[in-house]
Amino acid sequence: MIQNNLQFRGHNHGRPKSVFKAAPGSITTWDELVGKFLQKFFPISKTVQLRREITTFKQKIGTGIPSNRDNNPLREGMEHVKAIVLHLGKV
Repeated sequence: MIQNNLQFRGHNHGRPKSVFKAAPGSITTWDELVGKFLQKFFPISKTVQLRREITTFKQKIGTGIPSNRDNNPLREGMEHVKAIVLHLGKV
């Protein structure tokens, strides 16, 4: 007989699934559920930090798509896709 000796090493030892249950009556509406979810996984501090990073973003020199037509992997890939599509149209 094979026996599983792994144990849950999280909260509430002996009752691992208890973390999935909220106190009875603590959430009574959909808006409350959304609010609790956002507070837990998207706190205001994190939202403010991400917004600041987005609004102050600056592209570094030399990190854009190359404009050199002969050395542009994106352009080469698109040309390859066009060739495949044209070939499939002839089959």
